[in-house]
Formats: sequence, structure tokens, C-alpha cells
Amino acid sequence: MRDSLQKATQCLSQARQLDSAATDAAITEWERVRSQEPPVTLAAALGTAARLLGGKRIPTDLPEAFTKGMDKAVFRISRRCDARDAARYAAELADIAVDLLPVAVREGLRIGLEAHYLFALGWAGGQIGRDQALAWGAPWTRLILECCRALATDAQQPTGLPLALDLVTWNLERIDMLHLTLIGGSRASDEATRSQSQGHGRDKIAQLLLDCLAQHAELFDANGEPDKARHLRQKAATITDAPLAS
Repeated sequence: MRDSLQKATQCLSQARQLDSAATDAAITEWERVRSQEPPVTLAAALGTAARLLGGKRIPTDLPEAFTKGMDKAVFRISRRCDARDAARYAAELADIAVDLLPVAVREGLRIGLEAHYLFALGWAGGQIGRDQALAWGAPWTRLILECCRALATDAQQPTGLPLALDLVTWNLERIDMLHLTLIGGSRASDEATRSQSQGHGRDKIAQLLLDCLAQHAELFDANGEPDKARHLRQKAATITDAPLAS
């Protein structure tokens, strides 16, 4: 151990002679990384949710891959569950994440991002069709909005803005689909989907879309992309002005 420390000291001394500023920057970054908490697992995040929100909030039918600390073995989201069940589990996790984010950001984001990936898995597998735009699209859209809000305000997330902007790219398609559904102009506007729309509350969905567009425009402004921010605000104006399907 002593020999290793001596060698490390010698290396640092030599590095400072070559480039003092770069060496100091590297040491600062290393200390920052060392001071960070280890990544939270999904199982641990669900444990926090059970403690803060109540054990009844955690679905009892979640597979062990969600709850038994198997994150090291689960290197692909598709190994959590069958694709045909992904959207259902995603909706359950999304509901937990939205409530957990205000009181436990790291754990809420861990569950929220897991739900996002499961939604994407279900969509790619054809389990979330356009005729289910409101049934799955609304919870997914709400989840991304709350994750973006958390990422934009959490100073402990150095990659918060890039990750939030990546989530925005996913959300814009959901927003367009929900908007078309609300005004009755998409293939999803059949009788069943109209009934779903009434169940979710068309005014609430419209407000959700406006909240998303406003928040996402702020993200683009923060990233130095005013044209994209302006486009989203213009899109919000069309939602405000357009009549909703009856």
C-alpha cells in the first residue's frame, strides 16, 4: 500500500511538471467522482418508494428482476420482463416515479427512467398502438415531463440537461399523437379511444401537453436553441386555439 502511494505521488509530481493545470483539473474531477454516491439500483429505489410512499404503492406482481437487486445481471431492459407486459409494468412504475420525484430525486429518476425504457420496449414491440394513445401515451408523457423537471433542477446531475433533452425527443412524438387524438384527427380517434379520452379528461390532457411544451421550450432555451424553443411555443398556441373533439 505504501509503495503504491509513493508511486502515485511520483506520477502526480511528474504530471504537474508536464501540465500543472490539466493535472489539477484531473484531480478535482477524480475527487468529485469519488464523493458521489454509488448508482442506485431499481430494487433499492423501489425500497425507498415503499418506505416514503407506503408499501401498498409497490405492485405485488412485479417480477424478481425488478425487486431482487438483479441490476448487474440485467444489462438489457428486455430482460426485465416479456415485451407484451412492458407497457403495463411501465405504467405502474411511472405512477410511482411521479410521486417519488418530489421527495427522492435520485430514486425517482431511477424508477422513472426504467419506466421510460419499458414504455419504449412495449411500443417497439407493438404493444402500444395508436388506438391506445391515451391509455399509455398520457402516463408516458407525464412521466417524461416530471423527469425533465427533476433533471433540469437537480444540481447533482451534471448530465441532467443532455438527458432531459434526449427525453424531450421521445416526448414530442407522444405530444403530437395525444394532440391529434384530442382534436379527433388521428386514426386513434375511434369510438373506443374517444371513450378513453373522456375517461382521462380531455381538458387535463390538453393542460398536460401545454405543460410539457412550456417546460421543453425552457430546456431548449437553456441549451442555446431558441428556434426550437420558439417552435414549441408556437405549437402550444395551436393546442390552446384548437377545439377539442366532443
